[in-house]
Amino acid sequence: MRAVNRWVSRRIIKETQTENEPGERIGVVNKIFGSVYHLRLAGKRFKAWNKNAYYGIKYAVLAFAFGLIAHSAFI
Repeated sequence: MRAVNRWVSRRIIKETQTENEPGERIGVVNKIFGSVYHLRLAGKRFKAWNKNAYYGIKYAVLAFAFGLIAHSAFI
């Protein structure tokens, strides 16, 4: 259990670090989230504009992603 705790502390916690004081390192997960959050806001605006189109595109993208995963599993 100690080994698992150390692995999580060194790998996962380190990559989700936030900047508490100026100059501190920011983890990769938080850097990615900053970019992805803009996509989320655009999706929310699109959903407010037309819910049917939003859900149609959402499920089409999910089906495509699962199709790629299934395709890669059988190659």
